[in-house]
Amino acid sequence: MLCTIGAMLTVISMVGFSRMGEGSSQIAVMIPLVLLGLGWSLFQSPNLSGMFNAVEPQFVGAVSGLSLTSANIANAMGVAVGSVLFLRWLNYHGLADNTVPLYTQWAAAPEKYIRAFQSSWLVIAAITSIAVATSAMQGADVRTREKA
Repeated sequence: MLCTIGAMLTVISMVGFSRMGEGSSQIAVMIPLVLLGLGWSLFQSPNLSGMFNAVEPQFVGAVSGLSLTSANIANAMGVAVGSVLFLRWLNYHGLADNTVPLYTQWAAAPEKYIRAFQSSWLVIAAITSIAVATSAMQGADVRTREKA
C-alpha cells in the first residue's frame, strides 16, 4: 500500500511540474518537489525492506550493492530519457536544431521551452504511472498471511 501511495504522489508531483510556467510562484515549485520527495520515500523504503527480507542474511550485502547499482543506472537513464524528450518536444514545438541552445538563449522564444518542459513532464508522469499500476496489482506478502 505504501508503494502505491508513494508512486501516486510521485505521478502527482510530475503533473505539478508539467503545470509550471513563466509566472509560477515559489510555492508552485516547492509543492511538487515536496510531493516528489515524499512519494519517493514512501515508494523506496518498502521496496528495499522487501528485497532485504526476501534473501538470506548472508546475501543482504549483495542485494544492497545491486539495488544501489540499479538506482544509479536508473538515474542516469532518467536523465538521458528526460533530455531526449525535452529535445524532441522542442523540435515538435518548432525548434528545428538537433541540440538544445544554451539557457541564456531561451528568452528569445520562452513559450517553446515551457511547452517542451511541460510536455516532457507529462510523458514522464505517464511512464511513472506504470509503477502505480504494477504496485497496485502487487498482492500482500504471502509470508505475512501465513504468520496470521
